[in-house]
Amino acid sequence: MKNKPFYIELSLNSVFLTTEGDKEDLIKKIKDCISEMLDKENLAHYTESINVISEEQIFAEYSASLSGDFN
Repeated sequence: MKNKPFYIELSLNSVFLTTEGDKEDLIKKIKDCISEMLDKENLAHYTESINVISEEQIFAEYSASLSGDFN
């Protein structure tokens, strides 16, 4: 069957470094890019999560994930 549907799942976890003054512009740029991609495709499902976090929060999150007991 040549027209059998296939699904492509894209999971993207990225952390961008920006300044407080530029964060809103970067968020808009990311959303515009996602919207452009989605407008041209037949979308089956979509969820979006964009979080703004401070430098202290990111370091705390990553250091907590690395400080586990591996024995």
